[in-house]
Amino acid sequence: MTPVDQTTFGAPGGNCFSACVASILELPMSEVPYFMAPEDWWPPFKDWCVERGVYPFYMPEAAYPPAGYSIMCGPAPRRAIARPGVTYASDAHHAVVARDGVIVHDPNPERTGLVEAHDYVVLVPLAVRTFAPRPEAL
Repeated sequence: MTPVDQTTFGAPGGNCFSACVASILELPMSEVPYFMAPEDWWPPFKDWCVERGVYPFYMPEAAYPPAGYSIMCGPAPRRAIARPGVTYASDAHHAVVARDGVIVHDPNPERTGLVEAHDYVVLVPLAVRTFAPRPEAL
């Protein structure tokens, strides 16, 4: 994991999720699209991931955090902040990189993390999904 900071801020328009993807996949931010624009963003995100050899798993309201690196999402603790062209809602959702359920990189330069984790996205190498047939199936 190579930490990458987000380059755009606010809701909508902040690319914290893309920065987390770039961090985990060790890509420059310029190679990771902004996925949150379309209403149904998951299918294009999944296709983009598969082209890069990983499969994204969404874990809503996980009882336990996933092992290894993941994208942890939840409300940001930042209060309403107004800047020219940027507004944060007090309950704006944010994405950070976690390892074993512990935040290891907040892509926002303020580094305030999350109030709590609501869900996770795990990027699993596609090679893990390739299994040999069971002997009885041969």
